[in-house]
Amino acid sequence: GRLRSTINELKGEEFANLTEALKTPKHWVPVFAHKFRDEKALSDFIAAHPERLEPGMRIVPIGRAREAAMVDAGFADVLLHDKDGRLVVVECKQGAARVQDVEQLRRYLRSLNGDRRAKNVRGVLVVGGAPAVTREVWATALENPAIEIFAYRLEVQFQAVR
Repeated sequence: GRLRSTINELKGEEFANLTEALKTPKHWVPVFAHKFRDEKALSDFIAAHPERLEPGMRIVPIGRAREAAMVDAGFADVLLHDKDGRLVVVECKQGAARVQDVEQLRRYLRSLNGDRRAKNVRGVLVVGGAPAVTREVWATALENPAIEIFAYRLEVQFQAVR
């Protein structure tokens, strides 16, 4: 078999880059990372509590808020309206943001932008994992139409019952 590299085998610049990255908390994921069971659970939570994503968000009043069909593009996880009445297409992913996730959401936006009733549509990618985003993902997200990226974090709190 092949031996795995150790930190002692890193060259000067590689070690310096790793050391610098480790200093930034946004590159860390808790050891016991609390995640939703799957993407459906995450999208169901957003559909039930859209204001937790952004104040003023509300669910689009259609039969099913989850998995709205996009013409020739697939299924968007959640459709919302923001406080200004703009349509917001939300795509949920368990891991860190990837270029293909941004491109998938952009296909949904382009599909909707072909519909005259859906002007000024926003795209929001909600991801788990470390909140750090690679340069390649950011560059792709900033292309037109721009995609907003949100990282979620679950917290559990306990309160004494009296």
